Amino acid sequence: MENEKRAFEQELQNARNEAKRIEQRINELKNSKAKQEEIKEQLEKQIENTRQQISICTNRIISIQNSIDALQSDIEAKNKEFDHIKELFKKRLRCMYMSGANGQLLILLGADDFADYLARTELTRCVAEYDNALLLKITKIVESINQTKSEVEKQKQEQVNLKKTLEQKQNQLNSQVSEVNQIIRNINSQTSELNAKKQEYENAIRQVEKKIEEVLQQITALKFNGTVGFLWPVPGYYIITSPFGMRVHPITGTYRMHNGIDISGSGILGKPILAAEDGQVVIASYNAGGYGNYVMINHGKDDSSNTYATLYGHMTKYIVSVGQTVKKGDVIGYVGSTGASTGPHLHFEIRVNGTPQNPMNYFNKVK
Repeated sequence: MENEKRAFEQELQNARNEAKRIEQRINELKNSKAKQEEIKEQLEKQIENTRQQISICTNRIISIQNSIDALQSDIEAKNKEFDHIKELFKKRLRCMYMSGANGQLLILLGADDFADYLARTELTRCVAEYDNALLLKITKIVESINQTKSEVEKQKQEQVNLKKTLEQKQNQLNSQVSEVNQIIRNINSQTSELNAKKQEYENAIRQVEKKIEEVLQQITALKFNGTVGFLWPVPGYYIITSPFGMRVHPITGTYRMHNGIDISGSGILGKPILAAEDGQVVIASYNAGGYGNYVMINHGKDDSSNTYATLYGHMTKYIVSVGQTVKKGDVIGYVGSTGASTGPHLHFEIRVNGTPQNPMNYFNKVK
């Protein structure tokens, strides 16, 4: 029984240690709202762990009950044996009482001769030994019954404690299930919000693209002067946090084309944005779900009739207006984080014949 108890305690302790590890991981994840799915996963592991502990405790309770039942049966059997021996001993006491205190004298007077006396004395000794054996057996049975009753009470108390633990674990399980359900609701809510934002963003991008397309079709052709390469638009800041090409959008989470480059760096917020080439401002506007405050400059056509335009997005503000002529290096606005942005940066595009190109191919030098 003790070995079984130690095995149970070890199994339960292992489960509790695992529960602590899971709880620690959950607390770490709760510091980040973006990790709801992983929190849910860890909570589901915690629920399974709690169920495991409940199962361990339940099995132990059943095992203890079986042991108690066996001990009770043993007590009943020993009580029956005790009652039987007690009756025998009572009969012996009555016989001893009836024989009186002068047992040895009566034996002598009743003997036919000395040999008969010795025989009767040996018989008396054997009877006395039998009586002593009965007394000893009664004593041992009583002691055994008391020990068994004590073990029963001990196991009953362990059972009571385990049932309390079981109740606590069940309440803990209910709480964990409620927490998981709440996280699922949060995830569903966040998914709905994200889908709404994604749709808003997609609509905003479509509006911007439509506006850009319309503007590029209507602009008056200028002579493109960019023979020596475009000017880097934010001097002193050369970190590209998101290059040109396909990527997972940081806000919508969708895999889509990134039509420009994102230029960032420590302290870039509010820094001046320069026109990359001579041209005319064709858009100076705000787009809530996309570029935020943005400017587009038409740089004209080259000798091969290719049109060039640049776009500057997420400005804190722009300081030019539609129709205004700008020179290469003129300040047209300031770096910000408006529109669909996760932090201060300049989204910069170069479009040739209306199609976005990799800007890094059009700079003579970056620094």
